[in-house]
Order: sequence, then C-alpha cells, then structure tokens
Amino acid sequence: MIIKRILNLIWREFIYGGHLQGLVGAVIFLTIIILINKEVDWKLLIIGYLLTFFNYRYNYYKGIEKDVLTNPERVDYLKKNIKYSQGLLLVCLFFLLWIIIYYIKIKTAIFTIFLLIIGVCYTIWFKDWTKKIIGFKNFYISIPFGLFVIIIGLYYSLLNWSMFFIFFFVFLKMFLNTIFFDTKDIASDKKEGLKTIPVVLDKEKTLKFLHILNFLSFCPLIMGIYLNLLPGFSLIMLIFFFFVFYYLEKAKDENINIQKLSYLVADGEFLLWPIVLLIGKMIL
Repeated sequence: MIIKRILNLIWREFIYGGHLQGLVGAVIFLTIIILINKEVDWKLLIIGYLLTFFNYRYNYYKGIEKDVLTNPERVDYLKKNIKYSQGLLLVCLFFLLWIIIYYIKIKTAIFTIFLLIIGVCYTIWFKDWTKKIIGFKNFYISIPFGLFVIIIGLYYSLLNWSMFFIFFFVFLKMFLNTIFFDTKDIASDKKEGLKTIPVVLDKEKTLKFLHILNFLSFCPLIMGIYLNLLPGFSLIMLIFFFFVFYYLEKAKDENINIQKLSYLVADGEFLLWPIVLLIGKMIL
C-alpha cells in the first residue's frame, strides 16, 4: 500500500511537475546531436533537461490561480506542494547556471541564458497575449525549442544549413504538439477569452489543420536529406508521420481520454525520436 502511494506520488510529480517536458527537452538535444553525427556530451543533455524543466515548472508555479479551469489536477497537486516547488526551482536554477558557467563555452552559455530568460518572460509578461493574438502561445513556445539547434551548433562549433532544416523540423513538430494540447482545453480557454487555435477553429477543423501540419513538418527533413545536408538514416523519422496520424484520428473519439492521449502519446513521440534514429543509423 505504501509502495503504491509512493509510486503514485512519483508519477504525479513526473506528469504535473514539468519533468516530462524536461525530459522532452533533453531528448530533443540528443536528437539534434544524432542528426549532426556528433558524439553525445552528457552536459548538453542535462542542460536540455534543466532548461526546459525550469521554464515549465516556473510557468506552472506562477499560473496556479489562472490554470484552475484548464488543468485542475495539476493545480491541485502543485498547491499541495508550494514550498517544495519553490525549493526545487531554486535548486534547478543553481545547477543549470553552475553547469553553464563552468562547463561550456561562453557563447553557448550566453545563448542558453537567453533562452532561459525568454521562457521566464513568457510567464511574467507575455502569457496573456494569447487573448489578443491567435496562436501566440504556440509560436512562442515552439520557437525556443527549435532554437535548441543554436545551443548545439555553438557547442560543437557547427552552424550551417543543416541546422536550418533541423530548426524548422523541431519547430513544426513542437507547434503541432502544443496546438494538439490546446484541444483538451477548448471549453476552459473560451471562458478565459484565450484565442487558441482550437478555440478559433473548433476541434474538428483544428485536427484537420494538424493533419496538414503533420505532413509539412517532415518537409525540412526530406529537403535536408535531398541536399545531402542531413544523413540518409534521418528518413526513418517518417515513421512518426503515421504515429501522429494515429493519435490525431484517436482524438476524434469523444470518449477518448484526451489527457492521457496528450501527455502519454503526443509527448511520448519525442521520447522515441533518438531510439528510432539510432535504429535507422544501424540499418540504413
């Protein structure tokens, strides 16, 4: 019984505390490194995790009162762990800055801190802009994920056209993901006056739009491979076209648990990226 409660607590912390998003950040770093055929450095993966986790956890922490309608389960968990969240954020920030300052090049460190500030600024100043600009949140969140390529490029002293194509691939995939997440909050977002894409288009039209976006998101990869800027084994990532197609179709079912579909399946895609790429590297 005690073990079950502990496991449940760990699971809730992982899902509602921003750790899943932090892991996604680390995995995107790893994916970019594999795509440019460089040796993996553990420091970069830790930076990817801490950078993403801190921005999400800070956003969740500061948005407790506003997020009651959109994510009551997460708010309930975080309200019970306010002091823990405060302490965790401070520890996370300390370790992130420590690794950045002592272990990586100055240009890489400056750009990493720049992305950290961008994330904090969204929470403090720009979060309500979604009430004025359609899809603002989706663009604002997706662009920094795409800009992870700059951190990797600066670290390995490799900023070329291959990074351009990887940027657009990551940006479009994250743009699709964040819009899909908004489909579960249409009713509550309408009450708050947020102009999310699902609120403006409705769920059915949004899913159709996401099918188009799913197709377009792979164009940068295909173009990069065609121009010999990305390795041929990158083509195996096309598997995820069918992966996304599957969960977009499942989302049409009114009885589907959209929370689980979002957190476990949609976000789960990113966790599979490096695994599939490494398989492709071995067989292609």
